[in-house]
Amino acid sequence: MKVLHIISAWGNGGVERYIWNYTHYFETCTIDILTLRKGSKESIFKLEDTSKIYNLPEVKGNYIKRVIERSKLIVEFLKYHQYNMVHFDMTSADVFLLARAIRKNGFACKIVIHCHASDVEPPNVPLKKLLHYACRAFLGNYADYYIALSDDTMRWMFTQKNLKRKPSTILNCGIELQQFRYNEAERQNVRDRLDLGNKFVIGTVGRFSQQKNLPFILEIVEKYLKISEDFCLLWVGDGEYFEKIKKEAQIKGIEKYIVFYGLSDAVNPLLSAMDVFILPSLYEGNPIVGIEAQANGLRCLISNTVTRTANPTGLVTFLNISDVDHWVNELENYKDGIHHEDRIELLIEKGHDVKHNAEKMEQIYKTLILDDGDHI
Repeated sequence: MKVLHIISAWGNGGVERYIWNYTHYFETCTIDILTLRKGSKESIFKLEDTSKIYNLPEVKGNYIKRVIERSKLIVEFLKYHQYNMVHFDMTSADVFLLARAIRKNGFACKIVIHCHASDVEPPNVPLKKLLHYACRAFLGNYADYYIALSDDTMRWMFTQKNLKRKPSTILNCGIELQQFRYNEAERQNVRDRLDLGNKFVIGTVGRFSQQKNLPFILEIVEKYLKISEDFCLLWVGDGEYFEKIKKEAQIKGIEKYIVFYGLSDAVNPLLSAMDVFILPSLYEGNPIVGIEAQANGLRCLISNTVTRTANPTGLVTFLNISDVDHWVNELENYKDGIHHEDRIELLIEKGHDVKHNAEKMEQIYKTLILDDGDHI
C-alpha cells in the first residue's frame, strides 16, 4: 500500500512525531508526506529512504484563497503521484475542501481525515471558525474514514450525522513507552550538564506557538519567584515565538531562572531531570508530550481546556488557566513529595503503546482498501 499523509508542515511537532513513530512499525505500507507549506526549520524526524517528503508551492493571499488554491495544487500533485490512501492530519474542517477536490476529480484513493486538535489557532480565529463549522456541516461526507485523538476532537471535527454514515475510531498517537521510563543516571547527567544541582525543576516541552500559552508560562515563573528562588524552568522546544519569549523573559528579569533548551531528539533524559511537568495550553487534542511525561512518572499540571483522556495514569491535575496563583500553589505542594512513579504497564493497558496503535492504523488502511470501508 502507498499512503500519502498530508499535513500543514514537516517540522518538529506532535503530528510529525507520531507519523515518524508509526513508520517504524508499518509492515505493508509505504508512507510519503505532502506538506501545505515547507517548514521554516529542518525537522529532527528523518524518514526512511523509502519515504519522500513533498512540499506544495508557496500560496499567498487571504485565508480562504489559500485553502482553495491548495485544493487545486493537491489535485495537480495526485495526477502525477498515485496512492491507495490519502491521510489528512489536520486540526479544522476546512480539510474537507481538500478532500472534496480529490473526490470530485475522480481519484480512486481512499480518504482518511484525522483530527489532531479541538480548536483553531490564531490569527483570523473568527473567520477560521466560520469556515470550520460550514465545512463540517456541508462537506463532512467527503471522506471514507474518520480518526480523532479523543472524544473532544471527534466532536470538534465530525457531525453526529456523518459519524453515523462513515466508520470512525479514536486512536492514540502512541509512543515508545519503554524509552520514556525514568532513569536516575540520566537525571543526574542532565542536571550536572545544565548546572541545575538540587533545584526544584519545573519542566515543559512544546512548540513556541500561541496555542501553548507562552505568556502564562512566564507568569508562572514570575509568581513562583515570590515563593522561592531555588528553582528553574526547563523549557524544551522551538518555534516562531522562541526569540520573542526569550526577550520578554529578559525584560521581566527572570531569564536566569529559565533554561531555554531548544529542540531535542532525546526528550526522555530531560523529563527525568524534571520534578514536575506543566502544560497550560489554550487547547490540545490529546497531547503526546503529556503521555511521555506520565510514562516518565512525572506529576503533571495541565490546562483544564485539555481533554480528560490526557490523564490515563492519575498523575495529572487539571487547572484553570485564568488562575495563575492556583498553578503556583500546586507546584509548591508537589515540591515536598517529588518522586517519579512507574506507570508504563498502565499506559500499555490503556492503549498508549505505539506498536499497538500503528498496527491498528495499518489495519484501517487494509480494511478500507480490501473491504471497501467496512468497520474493523
